[in-house]
Amino acid sequence: EKTEIVISEYEIHGQFGMVLLEFAKKFIADVIFILATTTVSEASVAEAAEEDVDGYIVKPFVGEKLKAYLRKAFVNRISPPPYIAKINEGREAFENKSVDEARAIFEEALRLGEKPSLAHFYLGQVEESVELSEKSLDHYEAGLEFIPNHYKCMVAKFEYLDKAKRPDEAYTAVQDMLMYYPITPQRLGRIIYLAIQTKHFSDVLEYYNVYQDLDHKPEKLQVIVNAALFTCGKFLMKQDQFDKAYQQFEKAVLCSKRNPELLAKCIDEMLKAKQSHLAEKLLKLFSQQDIITPKYKQLEFKVECFRLTKPAILRLGVRM
Repeated sequence: EKTEIVISEYEIHGQFGMVLLEFAKKFIADVIFILATTTVSEASVAEAAEEDVDGYIVKPFVGEKLKAYLRKAFVNRISPPPYIAKINEGREAFENKSVDEARAIFEEALRLGEKPSLAHFYLGQVEESVELSEKSLDHYEAGLEFIPNHYKCMVAKFEYLDKAKRPDEAYTAVQDMLMYYPITPQRLGRIIYLAIQTKHFSDVLEYYNVYQDLDHKPEKLQVIVNAALFTCGKFLMKQDQFDKAYQQFEKAVLCSKRNPELLAKCIDEMLKAKQSHLAEKLLKLFSQQDIITPKYKQLEFKVECFRLTKPAILRLGVRM
């Protein structure tokens, strides 16, 4: 059965209700979602996620209080206030491809809402459906003036700047978003890519920790994380921070499940910088099944060349 109501903790053991919501919406179109919050900041986030979060309840609470919150959520769904009713009307027109009609309805909604961030979000979506123009961005930013942490406007602003190939602005937008909302697995790969593209290498470790905490790690995301850690390592090598670079390479290798090709690239980078002792440490990360391969023997030979005399190198080469 598909549940109709989800009541979730805001956060528990590093997992977030907002991420659960993203997951639930894929399977249950009309789920009623309520967050249980403990602080004012958590409550403000729940309010700013309007339309996605139907309500929030501040802990501690008793049964009667919970009943009252649920009743309020049900009533708002069955008989929404005029502003939300107008938003629903505009959304229906937009879904039916009636762009001009939807635009007119959302503009009418602007006059009905005390803080019409949601109306601005949908007007931005309407403009974006016609063309990728600054009009969309203007609406998202107007929505954020009313509610600075409005979830839909924040996400839409980030995605607009990303699509418009404005990486520095997109990365700034996503940093603003992360002050209030957790990173969803679906968005994590893109954020890591932007961090590398905009040379925010020091942030990658934070995203790696988020990746490590994921229950499910898609293969595509794993490839992005590996590449990001390797790129960070190369950047640190250029700064002569070899020990820190080794740490990034080591994380990349372990994250890739000791991929021999990636290990070879990391070792070659260390040898180029004449850091043979660190290359030797990386060599020890090869799995037992890979240390009998020609690739491992070749890398071992390269590392040995840094500490052997020339006659000894020749003898080792002939033996190989």
